[in-house]
Amino acid sequence: MNRSIQYACAALLCLALAGTVSSCGDGGKSTDTPAGLVKEANQALGRKEWPAAASAFGAALEKIDATAQPELAMSARLGKIEALAHLDAKKSKAEMLELMETHDVSFADFSTVTTALVSGRHFDDAIALLTVAKEKGKDQEKLKALIETVGDRAKSAGDSGAVAALAGLGYVGNDN
Repeated sequence: MNRSIQYACAALLCLALAGTVSSCGDGGKSTDTPAGLVKEANQALGRKEWPAAASAFGAALEKIDATAQPELAMSARLGKIEALAHLDAKKSKAEMLELMETHDVSFADFSTVTTALVSGRHFDDAIALLTVAKEKGKDQEKLKALIETVGDRAKSAGDSGAVAALAGLGYVGNDN
């Protein structure tokens, strides 16, 4: 075979492969899918872009079939609740309390939302979550440590009302 035919064949093969590879994608943006929206929302959450995260999680929740994709639905709900902790603490608290009533929320997820509320100095909302968690009686050692952390943050913020409320949950503080 002469060289020009070999080059032509190689070029055609490259074009054919390029067309095959490009057709392997989802045919659109990854954010067209619920999983893509959750990924986008988690990225926004990581960048502390709370409104974008809450919006993308909300859009994902509208598209997710919670029966077919329960883990993805839970991830989106928790992500939205965490984003809301920075935007609307009362709504975040209400949605988390609702979720805790209907689902088994891991301590790690509970702690993430509680910590987000505390970071915005929404101690009363965090205390409401801690109270329900204590009543449920699960992960008590971890909960005790989280109560101490929240209490220390409330104390350093000068929120004596929160410190008193946390004392009712077992917060002893450290006066040193």
